[in-house]
Amino acid sequence: MDETAALASCQELNRFAKADPGAGAPVLARVIAICQQLYDGEPDLHLLKRLRRLQDLMQDWTSQDGWRLYGQGPIVLRGELVETIAEIEDAICASVELPLGLQRHPGRGGAYRAY
Repeated sequence: MDETAALASCQELNRFAKADPGAGAPVLARVIAICQQLYDGEPDLHLLKRLRRLQDLMQDWTSQDGWRLYGQGPIVLRGELVETIAEIEDAICASVELPLGLQRHPGRGGAYRAY
């Protein structure tokens, strides 16, 4: 999986994280499929840990009362989801070789800037 496709998958994950909680099993199944694609494209132990963390958080997010079982309000769980997805984006972008003269802007999901 190239970086563009991986980042598009991360954007889809962000849309799920920003939706209302309790979306149900179809969303969770899609999240699991995206995580598998991301791992297949970049098999790495650190990425795998982040993907598993995302799946656990998303399981709480997509179940009807999962955010209540999480022990925090939905805003806290959503924040953890968005932060975990950003870590996944950074891990994917860090694994890609950049052309000479380009650097990543930290904290922006791997956005490029010419120097």
